[in-house]
Amino acid sequence: MYKRVLVCGGRKFNDYNLLARSLDELFYSRGWHTEVDEDGNWLPVGQIIAGKAKGAGTLAIDYAVV
Repeated sequence: MYKRVLVCGGRKFNDYNLLARSLDELFYSRGWHTEVDEDGNWLPVGQIIAGKAKGAGTLAIDYAVV
């Protein structure tokens, strides 16, 4: 089943590493991954929903396209 995660937060939030670790843990803990890439990162199955506002939304987009 395809999963969706909404990421929203303050426009002053700028801790990409915290956001990435949190989303990695969310996907991993729910079993929403398919395989591990060459760097050892889980490849999630799902969609991240975020706006283009500065802050958490933009960081989530960066996470999704990496």
